Amino acid sequence: MSVFVIAERVEVRDAAKLQQYLDAVSPTIESYGGRYQVVSGAVEVLEGEWLPPALVVFTFPARE
Repeated sequence: MSVFVIAERVEVRDAAKLQQYLDAVSPTIESYGGRYQVVSGAVEVLEGEWLPPALVVFTFPARE
């Protein structure tokens, strides 16, 4: 059964450090069969008060 992970991306203050992080984390996610499904820009809140700067959704083929 597939597993979905929803992550809130925090405000980016240093684009170079973010790129270093992405260069390191993307191969790790992919090595476990993970795939990015959504990398959002601005988020529109339809209900509630939670307002993350951006969201990332990725899937893994299994929980293990």
